[in-house]
Amino acid sequence: MKLINYLNAQLNRFFIALLVLLLMSNHTDAQRETDNWIFGASDNWVIISDTGAVGYSPPINTPWSNEIIFTMRSASISDSDGNLIAYTDGSCIYNNQYTQVLYNYSESFIYGPKLIIPMYDKPSDYWLLRQPLGGSIGWAERFRYNQLDSSFSTLSVSVSYQIFTVPKFSATYHADGKQIWTLIHENNNDRFDAVLLGIDGYQSGNPVTTNIGSTQLDTFGLDLYNQPSYGHMKFSPGGNFVAMSSTGLDIIEIYDFDNETGVLSNRREIGMDRLHSFEFSSNGTVFYFSQLYACHAPGCSYPSVDSIPVYQVDLLAGNDSMINASIYEASGPSLYTGLTNGNLMQLASNQNIYVNVDAEGIAVIENPNLPGPACNWIDTGVVWPVGYAGWGMQNLPEIFVGYLDYNIVFENHAHCVGDTSMFYTLTNQGFDSIRWQYIDPLIGQFSIPNQDSIIHYFAEPGEYEITLKRYRNGNQDEIKKRQYVYPNVNIDLPEDTIICEGIDSYLTASEPFCDFIWVNHYTPDGQYYPTDTTYNDTAMINAPEYWWPVLTNHSDYCGIIDSTYVIVQSEPDMLPSDTAGICINTPLTLDATTDSVSLYQWSTGDTTNTISAFGSGTYTVTIQQGQCTFTDSMHIDYEENLNVNIDSMALRCDGDTLLVYAGDFPADYLWSPGGETGNTIEISTPGIYSIALTNSCGVFSDTIQVLGCIYRTK
Repeated sequence: MKLINYLNAQLNRFFIALLVLLLMSNHTDAQRETDNWIFGASDNWVIISDTGAVGYSPPINTPWSNEIIFTMRSASISDSDGNLIAYTDGSCIYNNQYTQVLYNYSESFIYGPKLIIPMYDKPSDYWLLRQPLGGSIGWAERFRYNQLDSSFSTLSVSVSYQIFTVPKFSATYHADGKQIWTLIHENNNDRFDAVLLGIDGYQSGNPVTTNIGSTQLDTFGLDLYNQPSYGHMKFSPGGNFVAMSSTGLDIIEIYDFDNETGVLSNRREIGMDRLHSFEFSSNGTVFYFSQLYACHAPGCSYPSVDSIPVYQVDLLAGNDSMINASIYEASGPSLYTGLTNGNLMQLASNQNIYVNVDAEGIAVIENPNLPGPACNWIDTGVVWPVGYAGWGMQNLPEIFVGYLDYNIVFENHAHCVGDTSMFYTLTNQGFDSIRWQYIDPLIGQFSIPNQDSIIHYFAEPGEYEITLKRYRNGNQDEIKKRQYVYPNVNIDLPEDTIICEGIDSYLTASEPFCDFIWVNHYTPDGQYYPTDTTYNDTAMINAPEYWWPVLTNHSDYCGIIDSTYVIVQSEPDMLPSDTAGICINTPLTLDATTDSVSLYQWSTGDTTNTISAFGSGTYTVTIQQGQCTFTDSMHIDYEENLNVNIDSMALRCDGDTLLVYAGDFPADYLWSPGGETGNTIEISTPGIYSIALTNSCGVFSDTIQVLGCIYRTK
């Protein structure tokens, strides 16, 4: 039956999905967060679009920052529609009105790479990641990150890494597509640290470390550009590769990166004099790089060269030697030779790679996914307005590579059960073949060759791993992403829930495919926090304040999960405690009067709020107060009038003892004469004796006359 339902649903959705596919443009799901580039000595402004890159003159009366002339890396962020939000020149932050909103955030370290990334689940706030440069002996400093609010004027979190790290880092998505891996490299060793940036900042605990590759240790010298730690680090758009250049070591190292675990492996090396800048193509399999011939200070020297080309290698050529053998001079031999920061390259959202070829020009690689001359180098990559050609373009902006990943694109990265999944690739260029693989637990494994787009209906919620394999030269590249299908949840709870003290009460959350626990706690700032007390789908409510269910077997849901404010209605004190020692002649009035009571029911049958208790025994009252029923009881032991009856006369002979018993009553006994206090007295002398019994009802007495024997003599 499940299979039939599945096939019917698949058929019903096919035509809708087909229409969506036909309407799908080249960037249906493209994010435009990287479309505004502001960089260079004049704060050049370039806007990226599907058709190319257009330069703009700086707006009039804009307070351009002098620091940006010296800044090696700038960064900017736009919204998903491509509207500029903010940018930084390295020491200040400007908003989309080009107004400086935060000054000198970098504690005088204005150099070094940086990224601005919106926080997951709180997109109005941002992370500012940055790696300052030192500059005394070597470039090492501590990696830092800050949290920025939507105004970009407040750093609410400021954290420095505890270990000195070299001035290059990069970031990519975790396999879950939500958290972010930040990869840094420690100074004076061969250790990469992958630290996970979650919703609330870097996850506690140790980073994931991988000891692999070169040692990053600088030495003193005038030519600080020619140092091991000087260079770049970048992830490929899919996050499955990461590369690091070390200018002073004349190498670029390329690694596989496991975005589930944060571990690096499978080192490849490209060797060439003073290697520095580089970039991955959008599909991550073609790699571009260049060299740096510049000095840090007067007096240093470097080799004289006629040109600084941009080279290309095919990462699917095979092993190290095959990759190095695939080197192709993509730019031609005539590039400008003296840029301070080298021929920096940056992949853009239109999948072109832009290269600063001199202080006033930017070239473009139009088809960077294609190996060899088909990559199509064009010397003029940015169209500038008449009379303005830009200036000081040696530092292209830093961009979060996760926004440039078009290898696996989801129409909806997360959707609800009942909706159709559609995923596709926009980077299928230069491959011999491709293959999609995924598993639907209801049907089995799918392996679909040579299709750019896939439509599938997952009938049950879950996290489905989608794998795209690409092949060239008999070698395979593999990209993975997760499609999230969330359950439909509708937990609608009353605003207030009243429970009765001493009475078991329950709340239940139940939805198909869902497991819940219940938590209760509430803080004054209005945020819910789980406590250490958890229950299951049905919770016995035993505490006041807010209660709500938490979905435990899915990371999110569609619909609502409500909370309810629990009010515990306390049981009133209706009757006093058990009572004894009261005379029955004055019976007690039992009063169970309580506010808001709709019904009184006594064990005597009375239904009033008060009754008179005329006899000893247990009295019980039950009240109905709102939706709660409470019962109370008390026991009364009355004292009654006593009937004391002893013989009025008795005879005692010499040598005899008369035993007089006054009965057994709950009372105080007093005999006279003699003062005995028991219920029995021994009399050995003739006379009149009395007993007095006292309780709350009074004194009750009786008298006996004891006569002696008279003897006659003959």
